[in-house]
Amino acid sequence: MTPAYNLIPEIFELWINSPFITGGTFIILILSDYFLTRRGFLLAQKRYRNHFKSEIYELNPSVQNTIHEEKPLDKKIWIGWTITIGIIVGLSMIYQQNQDTFLVEFIFEIILGFFFWTYFLVNMSHIKSILIFWYVNNKPGILEGAITTSPSFNYKTSAQQIFILGWLGAITFFLTGQPFFLGLFLQSIVNSRSMYKWEEETRDGSSVREEKSENK
Repeated sequence: MTPAYNLIPEIFELWINSPFITGGTFIILILSDYFLTRRGFLLAQKRYRNHFKSEIYELNPSVQNTIHEEKPLDKKIWIGWTITIGIIVGLSMIYQQNQDTFLVEFIFEIILGFFFWTYFLVNMSHIKSILIFWYVNNKPGILEGAITTSPSFNYKTSAQQIFILGWLGAITFFLTGQPFFLGLFLQSIVNSRSMYKWEEETRDGSSVREEKSENK
């Protein structure tokens, strides 16, 4: 019987060599990100929000209104998703025809790791949050008291968690030489930087609102 860990390289090769499987994987990851975000937001409004209060739930400013106000998805978001999946499938087709070219394989695996970690990480985060919300909502008295977290706190803690997890990709890349894991590390750098950028924009917006209220 073949050990399970020996099947991992075979499964990975099957995945990256099939544009259909690769594209299908990202369609599932992207849609599950959206629906898990919706589900998590609704669950958080119950007993959990009596103990942990925050101005925001969704961290990405481009979809905050969609989630917080329970609006239909904006066309721009659909277009962005379609372009992302199109790029991945297109690169997968190029890779399939140029597997013997080291540079093509190296770049493709980095990009694949980058996008995969983007959506896989947020999906795992949503699942973790949903389990916490479900537990708190179904266990009265498990929490006492209340705290309010600022958007700045939420962005900074998320950025730090993402960056720390990204180092797992860097370590795995140095141990295995697989460019896929280098993509994971690069994604953590870009994503954590985005979090800090959104935090700065939120802080600047709060300062402007405070100045306006003081001048009234």
